[in-house]
Amino acid sequence: MNGFPETLQQVPYTARNQPPITNRAPIPFQVTNTNIPGIRLSQARDRVFLQQNLLGGGQTLQIPHRAKISIRIQPLGYRLFGPQRRLPAGCTLAQLAELVALAVNDFINDVTGQAPQGGRRFGPGYLQLEDLVLVELVPVSPASYQPVLLVVPRAQS
Repeated sequence: MNGFPETLQQVPYTARNQPPITNRAPIPFQVTNTNIPGIRLSQARDRVFLQQNLLGGGQTLQIPHRAKISIRIQPLGYRLFGPQRRLPAGCTLAQLAELVALAVNDFINDVTGQAPQGGRRFGPGYLQLEDLVLVELVPVSPASYQPVLLVVPRAQS
């Protein structure tokens, strides 16, 4: 790393037999009292922090969906990981941030110990939730979203 946040490179998700989503904007995340976009995923697991610090965290989202959405995660060198998450009725931005953090945490637990060729490693001693910042969630199919994540090591908060 060069000291600057860098985007976690992912394979762009494309849904088979479904047209790409072009008419829905990404869902941005930002902490209050800063002009820097994003929220550290470790903070997104803290409901009190979300309620007090996520800009628009209490805002109810208008997500066209079924009862569940898939969070699609596929850093370079890894297979697609796309757990389905049930959205609570009247899902807020804070609840969505927490769902993404849980999905990424499940991904990290699933791939800990793997050493992909040309990719980043995850788990103890490597990238963990504390090192990842959720900038936005991009709709990639009617019920699937792919997070845009920055790598920002803990020491660079």
